[in-house]
Amino acid sequence: MTQIERENIKQRQMEGIREAKKKGIKFGRSKKEIPKEFDDVAKRWRNNKISLRNGAKQLNASHTTFSNWIKEKGYMKDNKKRDF
Repeated sequence: MTQIERENIKQRQMEGIREAKKKGIKFGRSKKEIPKEFDDVAKRWRNNKISLRNGAKQLNASHTTFSNWIKEKGYMKDNKKRDF
């Protein structure tokens, strides 16, 4: 009995998700906007004036977010590129 109910719930959930996607509703966490000070901080990081974590702290972001912004904007250091 409970197995059937779980399957019914899952089916209704999938239908709801399908309908929401048709309407253009976005799922998941929204992206944090890149602050206007990012370019200055990223240039200082690229020129080895500040660390990655220090740059992130200046922008009130996590070091992972700051790193993602750097990759997104193309500020990677030449010696940081890796070939796997």
